[in-house]
Amino acid sequence: MTDAPAPKETPKETPKEAPKAPEGLTAEQLKVAFEHPRFKELAQSKQELDELKASLAKDEEAKLTKNQEYQKLLEKRDAELAEAKTKASELQLQVAIERAAVAAGVTDTEAAIKLIDRSKVQQGKDGTITGVEDAVKALIATRPYLVTGTAKVNIGSGTNPDQPAGQSHPISWVRKQWATPAWVRAKHEEYGNLTGEEYLNKIEKEGSIDYQS
Repeated sequence: MTDAPAPKETPKETPKEAPKAPEGLTAEQLKVAFEHPRFKELAQSKQELDELKASLAKDEEAKLTKNQEYQKLLEKRDAELAEAKTKASELQLQVAIERAAVAAGVTDTEAAIKLIDRSKVQQGKDGTITGVEDAVKALIATRPYLVTGTAKVNIGSGTNPDQPAGQSHPISWVRKQWATPAWVRAKHEEYGNLTGEEYLNKIEKEGSIDYQS
């Protein structure tokens, strides 16, 4: 019996090497990449985006500054308006006092405006003024010379505006002193260490003001 031929061995294949990873780009390759139109477009787009952001930030800052300036201007206008309203209110009150004083026969309305008890007068937000007539009547009750126009004058008294206590005082001197806040607030030894306001009230009560002067 003839032996069967031995099977031939299949030759083993030599394993192939894995492809190597590409190494970093060379300087020349980078230069080519940077000069590529697409890269330039991306760079230009980034620059435009940065400029837009800067412009928006600048506009926002300008808007904020403008708003702050507007707020300051608004506050200034509000203060001016409040001051104007206060002055208008005071003028309106003085006119009402003057009219009531004239109607009551007061001969010195300026004195009435200064001496009237304003706590008796009410002034509403709408400009309505009440209590003026009663306040004028109360003023006349304590200072009747405002109506009669007569004052107790010491015979032989001098005419010097800076007369000592006990002598008559020209009404011009009284008005001048009332118009000097520092004098009104300060104490004066020549007047018994009274403040100017206390002394003026004293001579008014005594009737030693010459309203004809």
